[in-house]
Amino acid sequence: MSQPLPTMSMEQSIQAIMNSISTLNTKMDFFMKEVTDLKARVATVEADVKNAYGEIFTLKETVNRFEQRDKALVIRIFGLPLSGDEKDGPDPAKAAAKNAYDRILRPILTHAKEKAIIPSLPGLDKVVTEAFRVRSRTSNITKPPPIVVKLTSSAIKIAIFRAKRDSLPQPSQVEMDAGLRRFHLAEDLTSATFNFLFDLRAHAKVERAWTVDGEIRYTKKDDSTNYVYKVKSIFDGIDILFA
Repeated sequence: MSQPLPTMSMEQSIQAIMNSISTLNTKMDFFMKEVTDLKARVATVEADVKNAYGEIFTLKETVNRFEQRDKALVIRIFGLPLSGDEKDGPDPAKAAAKNAYDRILRPILTHAKEKAIIPSLPGLDKVVTEAFRVRSRTSNITKPPPIVVKLTSSAIKIAIFRAKRDSLPQPSQVEMDAGLRRFHLAEDLTSATFNFLFDLRAHAKVERAWTVDGEIRYTKKDDSTNYVYKVKSIFDGIDILFA
């Protein structure tokens, strides 16, 4: 016959409960310490990530700035059809330089001379150091590839951009009949700057957007003052400009 289980006195029951509470408190203290330590580690990781993002942002800005600086004297001419010498001649690059100068740059610089922006009309060798055709960034195979032109000096570049608004030549009637609407001349930009400018021009609130020495400027629609805004960083995102 089995023996009956021993019964605890009231004092023993209370002591057992107190022991259990003490054990739970000890475990709770342990877990709270674990949580506190984990929060500290998370805060440290978040700070490290924030610092890393800041360093990456600064690095991207620096790299883009140096890449754009390398392009300081480089422009792109869009829409200019290939000349016969570019297609069939012995030196397509030299022919591209001559085509760019004869059709686009000389008329602009002639106007710059007339406006006393430059003292005299420089020849091809005083304007262009290098020129070549490249595939368009927009991959439009129906248009001639743009000509990348490296200029001889910042003075020449300034004269071109000051005079081009009123003197950029128009396509010939034959070229217009073939579907060419206009020529376009712009600074050569890094991929990051070009992509930002492309998206900015498509923004519903933007009237115009362009670059000056690789830095983006823009005006807003419905702004009677035509105030020119400057983009501080192309890596901030477009939405921050209108926040």
